[in-house]
Amino acid sequence: MAERFAAADGIDDGFVVVNVHNGPGEPNDPYYGPALSELGATAPGLAVLGYIDVDYGTRVVDEVLRDAEAWRRRYGVTGVMLDRFPSGDPGDAGSVRALEAVSRLRADGTTHIAGNPGTVPDPATAEALDVVCEFEGTASDYAAVSGSLSFRPGRWHLVHGCSPTELAGVRTTATGLGVDYLLVTDRVLPHPWNGFPEKEAS
Repeated sequence: MAERFAAADGIDDGFVVVNVHNGPGEPNDPYYGPALSELGATAPGLAVLGYIDVDYGTRVVDEVLRDAEAWRRRYGVTGVMLDRFPSGDPGDAGSVRALEAVSRLRADGTTHIAGNPGTVPDPATAEALDVVCEFEGTASDYAAVSGSLSFRPGRWHLVHGCSPTELAGVRTTATGLGVDYLLVTDRVLPHPWNGFPEKEAS
């Protein structure tokens, strides 16, 4: 779950990204429906975002919209997190395609749209998204970040490989950078987000 550091774009209590199988998975999944219903009952202020991989803008826009529709139909999830979002020049074909997907998602009624370029994106991309992951890296890399990475609301940082002794420093850095959302784990590459942190302290 992305912990809220400051309110941004209507997601006041933080958000959780749900990933069944690199997206909404197959119909009639026996586990995720009940789990999401329970989550909604126990944490009503938490925004739930369905995972969609846009593969740096190489995916066909209609495929992205079909995934979003599947999240709505199967689980009642009306927000999305677009992973591997392109961060380059708006004139780049992948960026144009990804921004078209965002525009069409909004027209279809998607409530919240987060994107993960993993770095500070171009201004057009930042403006199009409600939440932008502008940092994804290790705790040691995070300690080297200085100054504000950007000045837009809805900034989200992902920090992995964080030991319990590094956690306080990561939180101090995030506060100093004015981050809106922060997710920290002690898990490491290649799949640091594939489960809960292993140590309670992180």
